[in-house]
Amino acid sequence: PQVTIATAIMFCHRFFLGQSHAKNDWQ
Repeated sequence: PQVTIATAIMFCHRFFLGQSHAKNDWQ
């Protein structure tokens, strides 16, 4: 189960990083 949690956390981090980068690019 820990592997699934770690994968979910990595996915969330990548998603948030992508969102922040997209906002910076739009600015």
